[in-house]
Amino acid sequence: MFPNLKTATVSSNTMLGAGVHTVKAKSFEEKTTTKGLPYVEIICEDSTGAKTYLKFNGVDSNTSEAAARVRTEIFKKFLTTAGATTFNTVPTSVSSILNKTFQIVLAEREYWMNDKDTGTPTVRKAFDYKTSAPVGNPLTFNESMNKPLVGQELIGFQEAHNAHMLANSGSQGSTANSDLPF
Repeated sequence: MFPNLKTATVSSNTMLGAGVHTVKAKSFEEKTTTKGLPYVEIICEDSTGAKTYLKFNGVDSNTSEAAARVRTEIFKKFLTTAGATTFNTVPTSVSSILNKTFQIVLAEREYWMNDKDTGTPTVRKAFDYKTSAPVGNPLTFNESMNKPLVGQELIGFQEAHNAHMLANSGSQGSTANSDLPF
């Protein structure tokens, strides 16, 4: 019907969603946010090849002692339950869990942002790490762990979306006389 129109299809099973998953750590990278906060991103994969990207924030000079302690405890618990054998440096610790199997719990978090191509306010989903355990240890996922868009965030999205749609309602008819081949 549209011979010159190219599209790409992305399979929905390529990323892990909310729930308990048995995974292997496949790779990692040390990165820095745009504001200079260091973090470690660990790519994990289940037996079907579905992936998740676990992000553990580090500390910088602006991090409070309490936040630094909590972040360190969370990361160390993850490394320990994933089978880390050394804790000398971050790279050696994370390297020691590569290709080891463990369990994780992911929860869904909704947020909104403007689509980079159209500018339309859009609700997005992220899947955040909650906890981990060695294989065979019981882990549970509860729907209450998910954080849907509610309250002021939902109102803000709806207002932004309505304003965008109202501002762009006059431009819908402009494609009627365009040079599109269909």
